[in-house]
Amino acid sequence: ASAYDTLTEDYGICMGGNTETAEQAEAMVDACTRLIDNSSPAGKKLELYGMFLAMRVTANTDKAANCKDARQAAPLIKDPKLQPLVQDMININC
Repeated sequence: ASAYDTLTEDYGICMGGNTETAEQAEAMVDACTRLIDNSSPAGKKLELYGMFLAMRVTANTDKAANCKDARQAAPLIKDPKLQPLVQDMININC
């Protein structure tokens, strides 16, 4: 991800996974979106980009957007422990 003013804060919120309240879930979606918008899905950062997409799915209520994000994240996430979770996201939202 390229540097921008709230990068560190957004990373903590997006990757923190706190969706206990609607406000927290919305803040998480917003933070993940800023990370995605400010990232270049290239090279070594591909898996991290995929994680931002997947984390946004966990907090978002828009099934169409979640389907798109999950499908985009699936080939980028290489961790075998996480691949079934991304497939579940696809199954639930698509």
